[in-house]
Amino acid sequence: MSGEQRQAGRHPGEQPVRPGRCRPVSPVALGVRRIMFAVDDIEDVVARLRTHGAELVGELAQYEDSYRLCYVRGPEGIIVGLAEQLG
Repeated sequence: MSGEQRQAGRHPGEQPVRPGRCRPVSPVALGVRRIMFAVDDIEDVVARLRTHGAELVGELAQYEDSYRLCYVRGPEGIIVGLAEQLG
């Protein structure tokens, strides 16, 4: 490793990313790029996540009469989707 101490999830020479910032990812990079969770009450989940430092990305949207959807960014910069099925 030529004098560099290797940390889990990083390649030699790769700089750490500050919280709230995302580094560009190659389309062929390994790993999870998106994840979405089904929730029963999306507004309640967003409110609880905000108390832990999460922020809404964009706005809460409704897809027809089927789903309410949103994305939240956690304090480490990770974005996850939330979906509440309606009816």
